Parts: sequence; structure tokens; C-alpha cells
Amino acid sequence: MEKWVAVGFLVVLLISAIITKRRTIIFHLRNLFKKTKSTKNPNSDYNFDLIGRYYHNSIEEKKYYPTINDSIANDLDIDDAFRLIDRTSSKIGQQFLYAEIRTIDSVEKPEQFDRFTEQFQKEKELSEFIRLHLEKLSDNNGYLLERLIHEPLISYPHIKFVRLLTFSFVVILGLGIFYPILLLFLLPIFIVNLVLYYSNKSNITYYSSAVQKLSKTLPIAKKLSKNTAINEQFPDLLFIENIEKIRKKLWVVNSERLESNDLMLPLVIASDLIKIASNIEPLSFSNLINQLETKKDDIDKLFCFIGEIDSALSVFILRTENFPTCKPVFTSQKEINIENIIHPLIDDCVPNSLAPDNKNLLLTGSNMSGETTFIRTISINSILAQTIYTVFAERYTAPFLKIFSSIRISDDIRQKTNYFLKEVLTIKDFITAFHSEKQCLFVLDEIFKGTKYYRKNFCR
Repeated sequence: MEKWVAVGFLVVLLISAIITKRRTIIFHLRNLFKKTKSTKNPNSDYNFDLIGRYYHNSIEEKKYYPTINDSIANDLDIDDAFRLIDRTSSKIGQQFLYAEIRTIDSVEKPEQFDRFTEQFQKEKELSEFIRLHLEKLSDNNGYLLERLIHEPLISYPHIKFVRLLTFSFVVILGLGIFYPILLLFLLPIFIVNLVLYYSNKSNITYYSSAVQKLSKTLPIAKKLSKNTAINEQFPDLLFIENIEKIRKKLWVVNSERLESNDLMLPLVIASDLIKIASNIEPLSFSNLINQLETKKDDIDKLFCFIGEIDSALSVFILRTENFPTCKPVFTSQKEINIENIIHPLIDDCVPNSLAPDNKNLLLTGSNMSGETTFIRTISINSILAQTIYTVFAERYTAPFLKIFSSIRISDDIRQKTNYFLKEVLTIKDFITAFHSEKQCLFVLDEIFKGTKYYRKNFCR
């Protein structure tokens, strides 16, 4: 009987090893496919589905008010402008900077951002110190850290049943020393553990890259926090200590990195077999998920800490390059005074100035004379002034404005709105905003061009 128990165990272990080896081969094939695919995509570094994920998920959780909504972003080519101004070193910084330029909060926020940006001018070595560390976070897995902030974390199902299996396995294994016949019952327990182990692998793999990035980001944040200038900008760094408390538990998914090394394959197989028998992984994974759920706010603060540092450095580098830039001056008066402003996306752009005497400006001209480009120039620079405190002009004085635009309008069959109705609804929103307390900048291009001229005059 003991011989058959041993044979049974060997068969199960062999099957487990084969499954593990097959899974590792699939892992390598998927990586090969991803690498081949990425080399064919020249814009892979600007995947706005990933770059904009932190912003859009924050919108859903009401962390950001969507002042620059998708319609305005499309009107003003925000994504293309972001490509131009982006000098970030990390993917976290890239996501944070994108969220910043699409969020107009208050006048104090960009001014505070600018004070930190000025530190790079005062301390020349600070920028190199930061870039040296943030470049370690430049791989695409950095986009996934925000997954631990916004997504509901899925814990291990049937955890009580897993604990019962583990307890039974240990008890039977201990009694088997004195009563070898009991070892026979380990086979069905091991098989059930095997099924549970691989059925839960998808959950662990899903969080693997994000947790690995958290594990890699934390020591970098600790090193950056020791700098005096950074410490003054971020006096509350308690989140680093809070996350440090669970750092040792991150090994549960960090062990996945062994699969990328062929030389570590025997170790991977042996490790998986031990995990299957003892249920170490599901028990530890369940505990880790519970800990991460309680640390979401701290992880978000860590994300913003890295993101703001990287974004400030990016803006500083932008200001030192061959672009005519200035800092905005915000006024409480209803006046705009702009000198030699340009559109950042236009090569050899002709600068223009603007100082209207009245509150409204009617801009006319022949076709293709640059009216739409000019209003886009004013609008995009107004957004950059109120987010990253930088304007592509020699002088910019204006109130702190809420931006509205109506340039690229299209019908929407899903919302049952044709072109003209879409224009009417947009103007209705403008009128509603006009009666609010906030000062607004309304940018319209060829109003009511979706109907006949006599109806257009009636609407006006």
C-alpha cells in the first residue's frame, strides 16, 4: 500500500510539473508576441487608453471634476499637445501629467506646482538626481499601478475551504508518520489543491505587474523623500511608512518574475509544487488583497508623489527648450492681455496678440485665414496656464477661466441627436454656464452651421 501511495504521489507531481512547464512555455510565447507587436507600433509609447486611465478612473470616483471633458479635449487637440509637452521619465508621471492638464482646479494649485518647478532652477543637481531614479519606472508596467487604486480588488474565493484543506493536509501528513495508510488521503487533497491553485492563477497574474511595480516604486519614493527640496514640498510622507508595512507580503506575486528566466524553470516547478501542497499562495494572496484594499489611499498618495515630481521636472525641461514660454498672470478683472502667443503644435507659427476692450470678441475672415487656429491657440494656452503654469507666449494676463468649446461637433445616433440638435444643446450648456459665478471662456467656431441660413439667423 505504501508503495502505491508513493507511486500516486509521483504521478501527481509529474502531472503538476508538466502543467507548470506548459504554462511557462505559454508565458514565453506571449512575451515574444507582445515584443513583436510592439516593434510594429511607432506610437506605442503614447497609448492614450493607458495614459488616460488614471484621469478617467479618477473622474468616475469624483476625485477630479472633468473640466476638460472629452469634447473639449477633441476640439483643442489635447492629446497632441500632451505629446509635445511630455518630458516625463516614468509612466506614473506620464499618467499624472495627463490628468493635470485635463483638470482645472483653483488658482492656488498651478502656483504651488510652479514653486516646486522653480526648485530645479535653483538646484541644478536635483533634476539629475530625480531622473536617475524615475527612469527605473519607465517600463509599460508602470501604467498598471493605478489598477491598485481604482479597481475593486478580487480576493481569493472559498478561502475558508482552502484553510480547511491546508489544515487537513498538515494533520494527515503528521499522522502519516505513525500511520502510513493515512497518506493515501493526501492524494485527493493534493488534486483539489492543484485545481484551486491553477484556477486562481489568473487572479494573481492580473495583479502581478501592478504589485511588482508597487514593490519597485516604494524604495524609489523613499530615496526621493530624503531630498530636502522634495521633503519641503511634501511634508506629509506617512503614506510611505504605511505601505512599507505590507512590503514583505508582496513576494506572493513577485515570484512570478522567475518565469521569465529559463534557468529558473526547475526552481519554478519546485516552488509551484510546494505552493500547491501547502496552499501558501492562495492564503498569502488573500491576506495581501485585504491589506492592499486598506492601503488604497496610501497607494494613491504614492502615485501622486511620484507623478507630481516627474511632472514638475517635465515642465521645467520644457521651459528650458527652444519654445517661447512665459508664466501666466491671473487677474480678477474681466480682461485679457496676451502678447505674441503661438500654437505649440504649429511649426514656425506666426505669433499674435490679443487685448479686447470688451468682454466679447467676434473674429471674422476668409476661408483658411486662421480664425479657428487662433481661437484654438487662445484656448489651449489658457488650459496650460491654469494647469502647468506655462504659456506659449511672451505675456499672458487673464482671469482664471472655465473653458467651453464648440468646434468639432458631430451627430450621435446612439444619443438620437443630429448635427443641429447637438449644436443647440451645446449652446444651451453655454448659456447655463454663463449665469454661474465662475468666469468662463466660450470658444465657438461657425455657430449653427448645421442648418439653413435663415434658421441660423433666427437662432442667433
